[in-house]
Amino acid sequence: MGTVIELISSLDARTMILMAAILYFSLTMVLGYTFFFRKTYPGFACLALGQLFWSIGVVLIFYRFAGERWSLVLGNGLLFLQAICWYHGIAMYGEITTIRQRHLVNVALATVSELLIVYYTLFDFDTCRRIIVFSVYNAILYGRIAVEPFLVRQWKTYSMQTIYSAILLLVSLAFASRALRSWNATECAIGGPDVIVKALLLCSMFLLALLTFCILSMTSSRVEAELREARDALRHLAETDALTGVSNRRHFLEQTQAVLDEAREGGRKVSLVMLDLDHFKEINDSHGHQAGDLVLREVAHSLRAALGESGSIGRLGGEEFGVLLPGVAGAEALAVARRLRRAVADTHPGGHRVTASLGVADCDENQLDGLLAKADEYLYAAKEAGRNRIVGPDGLASEACA
Repeated sequence: MGTVIELISSLDARTMILMAAILYFSLTMVLGYTFFFRKTYPGFACLALGQLFWSIGVVLIFYRFAGERWSLVLGNGLLFLQAICWYHGIAMYGEITTIRQRHLVNVALATVSELLIVYYTLFDFDTCRRIIVFSVYNAILYGRIAVEPFLVRQWKTYSMQTIYSAILLLVSLAFASRALRSWNATECAIGGPDVIVKALLLCSMFLLALLTFCILSMTSSRVEAELREARDALRHLAETDALTGVSNRRHFLEQTQAVLDEAREGGRKVSLVMLDLDHFKEINDSHGHQAGDLVLREVAHSLRAALGESGSIGRLGGEEFGVLLPGVAGAEALAVARRLRRAVADTHPGGHRVTASLGVADCDENQLDGLLAKADEYLYAAKEAGRNRIVGPDGLASEACA
């Protein structure tokens, strides 16, 4: 440990800051390019701007281009702004709802700290007190950036934020240690024998690169998550009937074909119930299409509730629905059809009494066209028999509901 401290003490701070400044500006350019030419999110600009403030502020403090004392005043002010920007950026990125109040607290803290810096620079030149003010401020701000996303309930966190927060928590502790070390120190010349500031500079060359990677990684992860959500939403729209919320015809037939293929390989039965609402045109003609739409929505809801997890439902067109029953045939399929018919009969959307005719088919060859043709044939037979009936392979399976 002693050897490491001696090695750090022997490093020239001005050379270190020149190397660090080159790295800082390069990473800032990466963030700037990303902001202007890639998809980013609220808060990203603040993070990039904060990194720019940090780069300029550190160079001013060590190289004093604006004069001995004004460089310190301006440099510290920029570093205070950097911490505010990073906090504000992470808060915006995390969609925190109380960002305004928290931002005002940070601005007030920065204002008080900058006034103290001005006092200990222009009126009572005291480097140790200046370092204490600067270190305490940064310990507080970086500590808040590190821990608040995990303590505030409404603050959303994202991939890599744990690493990002862990790094800033270490930086916060380092600044706190520096403040304590400077409290009783008699000499605190920046660029002199301050081991902690040199260690911070050395670590910053690695840590700032890692922080930049975390920012870009969080942005990339969020973009990927939104793309997945968008793909899922588009897939849902492409597969769902907009009016009833069940599968549309294309997706239902694709599902049916897939189930038939699996059934063929496994030697299982598949049944298809084709259901058509009776006298639906009269509802549209007498009460309007809005009433008809309400009937379709409510019937679809009742069918889903009655079917449960035993199959899938699709709207084949108009007032016609299909119900796919994998692994179900014979009496069991007819029992499901009876349950579906009762569910429709018990539905009275808008006060309208609705019934349905059903055809129940199974297909030994497990061919889609054959299954659809049989179900349609049986459905037509149910209509011909007086409606509100079920017809299966063995003929009339159920009389009209009472």
